[in-house]
Amino acid sequence: MKRAICPGSFDPLHLGHCSVIRRAARLFDEVVVAVSTNPHKTHRFTEQERIALVREVFADEPGVVVEPLESGLIADYAQRREAVALVKGLRNGADYDYELPMATMNRSLTGVETVFLPGEPSLLHVSSSLVMEVAALGGDVSSFVPPQVLHAIHTAECAARRSPDRWATTPRAAAARGAGSRGPAKATLDGNADGGVVVTENARCEAGRGAC
Repeated sequence: MKRAICPGSFDPLHLGHCSVIRRAARLFDEVVVAVSTNPHKTHRFTEQERIALVREVFADEPGVVVEPLESGLIADYAQRREAVALVKGLRNGADYDYELPMATMNRSLTGVETVFLPGEPSLLHVSSSLVMEVAALGGDVSSFVPPQVLHAIHTAECAARRSPDRWATTPRAAAARGAGSRGPAKATLDGNADGGVVVTENARCEAGRGAC
């Protein structure tokens, strides 16, 4: 079996990710989507939430396996999983310049190759951080993410409107929402929140984003 690893934080998963994963699944017998967590970074969704979302999106695609990325070197992880390659999507030359040294290092460590897949032209502008910033500012991101992820974002947005401290966004988005002075927080998917709700925001949430 030819197995490949497609690593990433997927915070959140967007259609650019989906394109790379599905194209990789046509090249390899099995693609392991390894969801990573950076301890030095504030993630918008927890590791468990991100894994659950990716699994839900690819539930009907048996060649795609989703699991947490173990700590340590990705090259060692790929070797333990007996993978023949790492798969990375590239949107532009800057991505290539960033990924090439790591690909060279990984090959020198364990011999694992890196396969680069160019992004879909219509999705080259899409990134997880940009998706979340647009969503936090009230923009429509339905053309950038799978429906399951869109629902999760809307649910988290509802919770954030009730209690802004519970969801970290980019500084510009936080400032625009009147939460620029607040510290970083974590996204939740349960929709439960404490504290009051501004009537106009709640009405907007119920009208455009589903019941909160």
